[in-house]
Amino acid sequence: MRSEFRKYESYQSSFDRKIAIFYLDRTILNVSQKFNRSGSSGEMFLYENSAANPVIETIKILNTRELNNTIKSGIENFFANDPTIDGKDAESFCLYRGQ
Repeated sequence: MRSEFRKYESYQSSFDRKIAIFYLDRTILNVSQKFNRSGSSGEMFLYENSAANPVIETIKILNTRELNNTIKSGIENFFANDPTIDGKDAESFCLYRGQ
């Protein structure tokens, strides 16, 4: 599994954040968030675990708690029906913690 975290600063008081998580040649999820003085907004695209790898759901993200919960459930759903992955063998997974 591979992940990418990017932060693009527009001004001192605002920035954009992009997160992508991949498994082999498939995308698990993509997140795009915008932060400014009035708050944050964003969306997450969840992908299907198949050869075509289409987007199956788009979720609005308002804060870091929602982001972490949705990343966790998105990864679990991606691997839920994959016979080659046994979740019982997983040792740990670290979610992104925004400061």
